[in-house]
Amino acid sequence: MVLQRFFVLLCAVARRARAAVAFVTPANTANAAPAAVALLRVRRFVPSSSGFFVVARPSTITSLRASHLRRFFDGDGPLDTLAVDVTRTEMLVALARLRSSAQMKSFLRGAPWPLEMFFWAVAPQKLADRGFEHTVALDADVFAMDGQIIDVLPTVRGIGIVRIFPKECYTAAMPASKARLPAFVPPLVDAVKIAAAPHAFAHRDGTNSGVIVFNNSRMVEVDLLRWCLDAVVAANGAVYGDQDLLNLIIGRRDIDVRYLHPRFNVQLAYPARQKDAFMDPPWCGYGQAQFVAAAAGGALNSSSFGHFIWTRKPWTAQVDGELRRIYGDLARGGRTGMQYMVLASPPWVNAWRDFAVDVLGPDTYSDLFKLDPARRVVDFTLLMASGHARSPRRCIGAGVSSCGAVRPETDAPFPAPFAGFSDVQRATRRIPRIADDPTRRTLAYF
Repeated sequence: MVLQRFFVLLCAVARRARAAVAFVTPANTANAAPAAVALLRVRRFVPSSSGFFVVARPSTITSLRASHLRRFFDGDGPLDTLAVDVTRTEMLVALARLRSSAQMKSFLRGAPWPLEMFFWAVAPQKLADRGFEHTVALDADVFAMDGQIIDVLPTVRGIGIVRIFPKECYTAAMPASKARLPAFVPPLVDAVKIAAAPHAFAHRDGTNSGVIVFNNSRMVEVDLLRWCLDAVVAANGAVYGDQDLLNLIIGRRDIDVRYLHPRFNVQLAYPARQKDAFMDPPWCGYGQAQFVAAAAGGALNSSSFGHFIWTRKPWTAQVDGELRRIYGDLARGGRTGMQYMVLASPPWVNAWRDFAVDVLGPDTYSDLFKLDPARRVVDFTLLMASGHARSPRRCIGAGVSSCGAVRPETDAPFPAPFAGFSDVQRATRRIPRIADDPTRRTLAYF
């Protein structure tokens, strides 16, 4: 009887362990400290059974454990590490080799993104072996405001992402590096379609790779890392960043894609240039505008994860001067002259700094980031909320209730004109125009 009870208890413990979630943040030496802050932040909101891993090369992990952050990783510390040996990971070896050619360096606008940015692809299968059922991969510049992500994990049977732009924009905006070179598009897409055989392939609505949820068991079944390798080789290494790769691999039709609520990856900045049509009506970033507007009004808790995309990071001194210039522009009733419009960053930057000082301690914070622990940025969002400045986006200024068109959960295959991607210009002309606004600026690729 005692043995039977012990066995039942052991099975229950095993089930709980298997149901646990691991939060991971890929890192190199340059962003190891922000990666630790991102994980320490989310740890405040989720169950203690969760795991928190900085995913890095062994050399980075050695440096991390010898740094000011070592107390968070040593012994019973709240964080752990997951080592990735690049030389023994075929996908990363292939990616490094293919992108090191002179042709690819030119195509990728100089130096490609660090290999560490692709480490999320390695984590799910490694963590499945450790008993974690789900992996939530976060960029180091993601800041958590609650733990609601735990509630949606049971709905993710494959990969969970936030829908950011419609698939109709794919050839113009994703991968962005290929819009300049149409000759690369047909072999890229067609080769990846062939690599996906015998599974069907069709592009789904695109995402941003700052927040990705994986069902680890399913990733083991489909061999995610092998599929990433196949896609990298088929694309001949022509992926500018990890987001390019992610938006290719989700096209394999036997991988279930769950589109999460937009609150789980709120982009805190967007290009100011009228380039990204999906941020204007009728799509408006599929609800992103609503949450950015709420954050700009100070309601940070309307978002589960804020993402410091397209902007200076909160742990850098450069962001202070940048935001002061924006404040001056808006105070005079104008728009910013920046290449990228920062929408809701000031209150988020200050919230990030408040937390980092609190969790690290003023001395460690100062040593790691070379910032005064009391330093905060000027908040120009008060001007936006008061209507003193012109709105940076029509989706926000016109009222967000009319924006954010809803798309069905399942993705239909591309219509015939998109099937071969043989003519980029013809494909982009199929993006619906906004016919009800004669004053709207014409987009360059229409």
